[in-house]
Amino acid sequence: MAAATVAALTLALVSAGCRTPTAIPTASLLEPLARPVPHPPDESDAAAAHLAEAALAGDTPAMERALDQLYAAEAERSRLEREEAEARNRRRGPRVRPKVLGLHNPTEGRPIVPHALNLVNSSLENPIAYRRASARLLLRADLDAGLRERLRRAVNDDPLRLARKRTWDTRQIYFAHVFNSVSAPLGRSLVTGVAMAPYQLSMAVVHFAAGLWERTGMTVQERQALVHRKRFLAAHPHAPEVPDIARKVEKSEAKLRKLRRKRTLERAHVALDAHQPELASVLAEHALLSSPGNQEAKRVLEEADAQIARRDELRARSLAAAEDGPRDLALAPEETRALVESLLVDSRELVRETRALRRAAPGPELRDESDFVLALAQYESGYESRSWENIADLAERSPRRSNMARYAAALDESSWQNPYGSYVERKRRGRSRSALVEIFGRWASGPRYRKLPRPLAYLLDLPAVAQTVITTPVRFLLTGLRDRPDFQGPAAVAGYRYLALHPDGQHSRELIEWLFEYEKSQKNWPAALRLADFQPGFDPESRRELVEETAKLGLQAADRIDRPDLRNTVLRDVVRQYPDSDAGYMAGILAREEVKLASPQRIRMTRQFLRENPQIAGTGGLGLRPALLDGELYNGELHPTGVTFLGGRVVEFNLVDESGDEENAPVKVRHEVSSERLARCAAMLEETTLRNARIDPDDELAPDPERDLYFERARLGLTEDLDRRPSAQSTYVFEGMRERYGMVRGRDSILPFDLVVTGSFLDLSIGAYPRWRQPRETPDAFLYR
Repeated sequence: MAAATVAALTLALVSAGCRTPTAIPTASLLEPLARPVPHPPDESDAAAAHLAEAALAGDTPAMERALDQLYAAEAERSRLEREEAEARNRRRGPRVRPKVLGLHNPTEGRPIVPHALNLVNSSLENPIAYRRASARLLLRADLDAGLRERLRRAVNDDPLRLARKRTWDTRQIYFAHVFNSVSAPLGRSLVTGVAMAPYQLSMAVVHFAAGLWERTGMTVQERQALVHRKRFLAAHPHAPEVPDIARKVEKSEAKLRKLRRKRTLERAHVALDAHQPELASVLAEHALLSSPGNQEAKRVLEEADAQIARRDELRARSLAAAEDGPRDLALAPEETRALVESLLVDSRELVRETRALRRAAPGPELRDESDFVLALAQYESGYESRSWENIADLAERSPRRSNMARYAAALDESSWQNPYGSYVERKRRGRSRSALVEIFGRWASGPRYRKLPRPLAYLLDLPAVAQTVITTPVRFLLTGLRDRPDFQGPAAVAGYRYLALHPDGQHSRELIEWLFEYEKSQKNWPAALRLADFQPGFDPESRRELVEETAKLGLQAADRIDRPDLRNTVLRDVVRQYPDSDAGYMAGILAREEVKLASPQRIRMTRQFLRENPQIAGTGGLGLRPALLDGELYNGELHPTGVTFLGGRVVEFNLVDESGDEENAPVKVRHEVSSERLARCAAMLEETTLRNARIDPDDELAPDPERDLYFERARLGLTEDLDRRPSAQSTYVFEGMRERYGMVRGRDSILPFDLVVTGSFLDLSIGAYPRWRQPRETPDAFLYR
C-alpha cells in the first residue's frame, strides 16, 4: 500500500512539473519598426522612370526605347546575379546545388517588367488590342497575383465574349430543364420498377411543356447578352463584326418589346378585374405606344373607358339631390316626421320610439329606415351585439328594395366601424387558411402553373395534390414541432383595434384573453405581459415568468445594436422596467461595463486574420512580436479575438490567460503606439485587404464609412483629436478566411451534374438520378429582371 501511494504521488508530481503554464508577456508586445534601406537607382530604375515619363507624355517611340533599355538592364542584372551565385556556390563546395536568381533571358525578369509591359499596353487606344495584349501578357510566369487578377478581369471584360457566355448559359438552362425532366422519372423507375415508367415519363413531358409556357419570353441571360452587344456597338462602331452584331441586337430588342407589351397587357387585365380602370387605361396606352395596331390593347382601353363612364354616371346619380318631396318637415308624412323627431331624443327613449314607429307604420316605406335607426340606438344604449345583428340583417336585404341596405353593408364590412365583426371574420379565415395549408400544403395557394387555364392547371397538379392530401398525417407529425405560419395576425390587428376604440366594450374581456394566448404563441413577451396586467387575478408565478422572458428579449435586442449609446439606453431601460428579474440584473452589469469600457472605436483584427496576413502583423505594419503568433503558450500567445483599435493611438492586445484555455476571457493589455506605427499599420491593412479582395472575390471588404474615416485620419496622423460621438464608432471585425468559411470553402464539383436521392412516403419508394446543374447567375443579374 505504501509503495502504491508513493508511486501515485511521484506520478502526480511529475505531471505537475511537465505542465507549462501560459506566460503573460511583461515586456513590450511590439518590435521596432523596419526602416527602409535606401539604395542608389540603377539602370533598371532609370529605364522605368523614362518609361513612365514617356507614357505620361503619350510618346510611343520613347516608350519603346525605354522598354528596350529596361530589357537590357534586367538582362545585365540577371547575368550579374547568376555569376555571383555561381561564385558563392563554388566557394561552398560542389555538393551544394547552385541557386540561380533572376532571369535567363531578357523577356522575363523582376515584377517590374510585367508592370512595364502592362503600362505600354495601356497606351493602346483600341480596347480590343489592349485585351489581346493583356491575354498574351497573362502567359508569363512572373506575374504577381494582383497584376494577374487585374489582367484577367480586363481580358474577361470583352463585351462579345460576355455575350457569348450569357448565350451559352441560356442554352445550358434549357438543356438542364430537358435533361432533368427526363432523368428524374427514369431514375425513379429504374430503382423502384419500370411499371410506372411510361406514366412518369409522360407526366414529366407534360410538365416540361407547361413550364415552357410559364417561362418568360426572354431570360435574364439573354437580356444580359443584349446589353453586352449594345455596349460593343457603342464602343466599336467601325469594327468588322458590327453588321452581324446589329442584326442580333435588333432581333433581341424586338423580342424584348414583345415581352414587355405582353406583361403590360397582363397587368392591365388584372387592373380591370380589380376595378381600377384608370390604371388599366394607362397600361393599355403604354402598350399601344410600342404597337399602335395591337387589337388586344385597344379592347382593354375601350373596356377601361366604359368602366370609367359607368362609374361616373353612377356617382352623378348617387350624389344628385331629390327633386320631389316636401322641403318643409311640417308638410312631410306623419311617419317621416315621427322618425326624424325621434332622432333628437335620448338613445334609450329612441329605442322605444323606433319600436313604436315600426308597429304603427302602415307600410314598408320607412321599415328599413326605422330598422337602421333602431340599430344605431341599440348601439348607443349599450346593446352592442343586438345592434350589429340588426345591421347585418339589414345588409343582407336587396339594395333594389331597401334604401338602407348599402349603408348597413358599409358599416358591417368596415373594420373600423365594426372591429369585433372584423375580428370574428378574420379569425374564421385564419382557421380556414391554416386547415387548407395543413391538408393541401403548397397547393393551398393555387396551382403551380398560373398562366394556364385554371381547370387545366389543377388537372396537371391533381396527382401531386392527391399525394399531399394522403400524406397529411405524416407531414403533421414531421412539422408539428416547427414554427408554423401566423394565420391569426389579421385577427389580432382587429382585436387590438376593438380594444383601442372600446376599452370597456362588451367583448373586451374576451379579446384580452384571446390576444394574450396569441401573443404567447408568437413569443411576443412584452405584449403578453401587457395583456396579463389587464386580467384581474392573474397568476403571480406566471407573471414572473413573463417578466423574465420580456427582459431576456430586451437583452437580445441590445445585443443586436451596434451604436453604444443606443445599446446602453436599451440596457438601462431593461433595468428600470424589470429590476427584479435575472435578465434585468445582467442588463445592469452590461450597462456598467459599457460605460467602463467605452472607447471611441472598436475595430478588431482576429488572430487568424493576422496569421493569414503576416505583413500586417510584421515590422512593416503593426510590428507585433512573432512569439505571440507562433502557437506556443510558454512564451505568450495572442487570444483568438486578436487586436483591437480603441481610437486615438490606443491599441488593445487580447492575450491568452495563464490557464492556456482559449475559451476563457482574454487578458487585455492596452498600449499607446506612435503615430508612425499606427499610420503604417492602417496603410498596410487597407492595402492588404483591397489586394485580397481583388485576388479572391470571397475575401471582400464590407463597407463601413466610420472604419474608413478612422484609418484615413490615422494615415494622416490626425488621431489626437478624438471623435467621441457614438455615431462615429466602428465595430468592424477583420476575420480570416478560415473563420468565415471553415477549413475548406465549398466548391462546385467538376462534374456538370449532381446525384439526387429522393423518396416518397406514399408508396415507400426511393429513387436516384443525376440532376444537371444550371449556371450561376452573375452578381448583376437582378438588374435585368
